[in-house]
Amino acid sequence: MKVQWIQFLILAFQCAGKNSPEVTHEVIFKVKYMPKGTTETVEKEIVINLYGKVCPKTVSNFYKYATNSEPHLNYKDCEFHRVMKNFMIQGGNLEGKKTGNDKSEAVIEFKDENFILSHEIGCISMANRGPNTNTSQFFITVAETPWLNGRHVVFGKVKDDASKNVAKEISMVDKFKDGQTPIHPITIVESKGVQFVEIEQEESEIRKDEL
Repeated sequence: MKVQWIQFLILAFQCAGKNSPEVTHEVIFKVKYMPKGTTETVEKEIVINLYGKVCPKTVSNFYKYATNSEPHLNYKDCEFHRVMKNFMIQGGNLEGKKTGNDKSEAVIEFKDENFILSHEIGCISMANRGPNTNTSQFFITVAETPWLNGRHVVFGKVKDDASKNVAKEISMVDKFKDGQTPIHPITIVESKGVQFVEIEQEESEIRKDEL
């Protein structure tokens, strides 16, 4: 336990510095949406770097949903259902996918892993309903959001400015009066990934009998 705590502190200091954590996985979302003020849809990519040595369990969970071959357990066809200008874009609601399956038995909650990383522009973080209620939903920030530190688990960051710009453009689409529900669907039409580094295996939050 003492050794693990020392390793945790070392990692925290490293992450607090200028260097980003080691990228262990990369996920690519191709997103279809209608930019603000236009009448035609576009398809653009958001490339996400994941930090599996910082948050191995969270990354493993997200990566499996990003690459799973089972349609009801894959982010493909999921929507960014909540998008807010100068804040974030949120998606990954597998329970909302129209696949005809009962997702309540496929997606379960898991605890907050840690709060080592901060909410900078372009980070990817777990959406939740309160402490220790992580499932499949995530959000990508398009602004500095320090008030979320210690409340949501950051486990990666978009790879480049091009991906940041796509996320920002999505956050600015036309919305209903609530200011966060897009009028036109914003859909992940393709989800794929690659793993660069082996990380310590964590218990999956996808039920084995659903694979």
